[in-house]
Amino acid sequence: MTVNLDVRQPTLTDLALAADSATDPLERLDALRALTDAVSDMRKNAVATARGEQASWSVIGACLKISKQAAAKRFGEARTVAPADDTGEGAPPARKPVRWDVTTPRGRTLLQVVTRR
Repeated sequence: MTVNLDVRQPTLTDLALAADSATDPLERLDALRALTDAVSDMRKNAVATARGEQASWSVIGACLKISKQAAAKRFGEARTVAPADDTGEGAPPARKPVRWDVTTPRGRTLLQVVTRR
């Protein structure tokens, strides 16, 4: 028995094609939701990278066509609760990584994004 371990996440192109080719309205909505979620994850990762490179909220907000306050509120670093004691109570739950690849139709990778959900 052969088991295929090469399970890859759909690319943005795959998701966009699924949304565009869906004939059933509910299938189209589901495909659009998946595409929107993927783009949202990429946007969050891009903002985090920009902040890591010392980009100001003003610059990030301008790129997103929103105010610096809105950018900081929407994408600001989440405050984590410090553990109450050595038992770890109050610590945030672990988040698993999610990987998205943007590839050409011939399989060339243009962009890889790894986020934590």
